[in-house]
Amino acid sequence: MNQPINDRPLRIIQPRRENTPFRLDDYDIHRFDVKDRETHKRFYPYFKNRGIDIFTQRAFADHFFLATRHRSDGLAYANLAFPLVLPKEPNKIAGLEERGRPKMDGSGSYKGKAEGSNSSEGLWIANFSGEPLQKAGGVAWFESAYDAMAFYQIHRNGFRDNPDLSKKSVFVSTGGTPTDMQIRGMLSVTPDINHYLCFDNDSAGREFVKKFQAIAESMHINSDRIKVFPLMPCYKDWNDALLGKTSEEYLDSIKDAIIPLGAPLGTTGYATDKEEEHRQPNIHR
Repeated sequence: MNQPINDRPLRIIQPRRENTPFRLDDYDIHRFDVKDRETHKRFYPYFKNRGIDIFTQRAFADHFFLATRHRSDGLAYANLAFPLVLPKEPNKIAGLEERGRPKMDGSGSYKGKAEGSNSSEGLWIANFSGEPLQKAGGVAWFESAYDAMAFYQIHRNGFRDNPDLSKKSVFVSTGGTPTDMQIRGMLSVTPDINHYLCFDNDSAGREFVKKFQAIAESMHINSDRIKVFPLMPCYKDWNDALLGKTSEEYLDSIKDAIIPLGAPLGTTGYATDKEEEHRQPNIHR
């Protein structure tokens, strides 16, 4: 049984932690084997509309899988699953950040957390270093695992040109609205590591940055360790940047600066209704 989470403009709501703890044994797991192309086919519909290519999938292969849970009514649904762990126990899965298959028309799909997931503390952590978190070169924070993978793909050439950077990188997803316990849990393990905030480029994402900075300050972490990674203002998040999808918030913010096509020189922004009426040529029938 999945716990749905609404898309924006409603903020992603973290489900309450269930009394029944999460059990990975309740799921059939299908893994992405970089050496076996046959295992890749089932992942195609989950990444196609996101623009995330096979090379990025291969890079993150150890950090996602398909999870199928059989329900009591006999139905079974497979979701793309990003395992959640606690920074202090990175080898113990405490839940799943889940994404369903897109609809046939390519529109939105289910996103949420698996039943029993520790949503208040659990994070998706893709640790490329293979070392304990406290030895990482830097931690990049996102609101979804898709955004983290998109960020990597956008900057992939940079990672290729700097293999040491790639090997020391840690990508983190909060799976929605960051909680105090998620932030404190990671900072307590990595107080001397640089943290790069790559949250969504909207009003909520900017509030998350302030929240993160305030928590870090309360934990006496050097403010120089907390860095905001810039995203072009025309994109809401890193996956939209990968797809070249301009955000509605950005378009609304610049509408007064848009000059209508064919407008006289010196025109600024949209015309008022009266101005527009005055500009229209008179047509005599």
